[in-house]
Amino acid sequence: MGDADDAAWLAALIAAVAPPDAAAMVSARARQDQLTKPTGSLSCLEDVVIQLAGATGQPLPDVTRKAVITLAGDHGVTAEGVRAPPAVTPQMVINFLRGGAAINALAGWAGEGTRYASAQRPRGDGVPGDTRLARRVGRWSAR
Repeated sequence: MGDADDAAWLAALIAAVAPPDAAAMVSARARQDQLTKPTGSLSCLEDVVIQLAGATGQPLPDVTRKAVITLAGDHGVTAEGVRAPPAVTPQMVINFLRGGAAINALAGWAGEGTRYASAQRPRGDGVPGDTRLARRVGRWSAR
């Protein structure tokens, strides 16, 4: 797709997103406040549950279908030293693939495997090619 096609596809996708279901969110908040725990003690986890209720329209959403998707990529800021050097990313990805990262433990606890997607990472970085789902993320990413 070209940039114009990408923009039209994204605009159509955004237009198809319904606003959150306010009643489901109110019910989810009320449920959180009734649980045997200090109010707000789960912090942002409570907010995630309430947002999920709004997105699904269900005060107690069904999350039997779930996935953990891990994205990895290097971009211009790595060259500026803003975060770890580019050589660290392949090592992190190999750790994801071997099941040694914290996200693997969380996914296992949730009863899911992990999926890994490459986002603007160079080939030949030592990560096996058949283990990544390479997709162009945006016009600024590698083609």
